[in-house]
Amino acid sequence: MEFNKRWFLLILLPLVMLGCERVDEKLLLVNNTNKSIYYYSLLDTGDLFNRVEFEQISSHDSSHPFSGLGGGDGIWEYKINNVSPDSTLYIWVFDSSEINNRNFEGATKYRKYTKLKYKVKDLDSLKWRIEISKQDISSITK
Repeated sequence: MEFNKRWFLLILLPLVMLGCERVDEKLLLVNNTNKSIYYYSLLDTGDLFNRVEFEQISSHDSSHPFSGLGGGDGIWEYKINNVSPDSTLYIWVFDSSEINNRNFEGATKYRKYTKLKYKVKDLDSLKWRIEISKQDISSITK
């Protein structure tokens, strides 16, 4: 009986692993500022209110945005071109000091963010690496 369980596990485990969807980590956001930032990405111009999925990137660090995009290579291109009404990826960037002072709802209400927009061709030319600079967040705190 023990022998059959081992064979069963040896066969079942690889099948389960093959069935898992890979995540496309092609898109990379790089924080080139001296401040921590928060960001949120959407495939439309949707309302940012009541969002809890904001991600933080420490100063001079990077992050691969995840928007529930399983499906492996090419899923970002597919979602941007076929799910987004205007074939655009939107990324809202918040200075961490604005979040600390106002929280997400206040920062959104008073438009204390920078909205970046990218088409697939834009992302291709950037090699899917979006670098967020001091200039991108300087207008937020004004």
